[in-house]
Amino acid sequence: MPVDDQDGGQPGGNIRVAYLYKPNLIRLYKPNPGGSLDANEVLAGPTLKYNPGRIEPANAAWTASRKPLAAQWEVIGKAGAKKSDVFFTVNVHFGSKGGSSSLHGDARPPVNGGVGKFIKLNQLIQ
Repeated sequence: MPVDDQDGGQPGGNIRVAYLYKPNLIRLYKPNPGGSLDANEVLAGPTLKYNPGRIEPANAAWTASRKPLAAQWEVIGKAGAKKSDVFFTVNVHFGSKGGSSSLHGDARPPVNGGVGKFIKLNQLIQ
């Protein structure tokens, strides 16, 4: 569960990222969900400490933002599926660029609100 009013979106909405998938084609690989404050790690294998789990949920870069979610999956819906049919996904919802001006408006240079935070967030998930 999200921490009340810490995950961005509408106040009290506690919106968070999620995955939609076809359970007859893929499933979580060795599910072990982490809590809202548990930081995920990549372990030997590779595999995830929490599956699914959040990426650095306490990092200041995610303040008032939806926290990214990492998951490891396995393909089950095809004949002859093998260990190599395991893959990772990272679900990220970057915040709004509210406060920006049009790139083609009167302001020169344009006001590009949120770009600094976008860059920092992108560096965290790489």
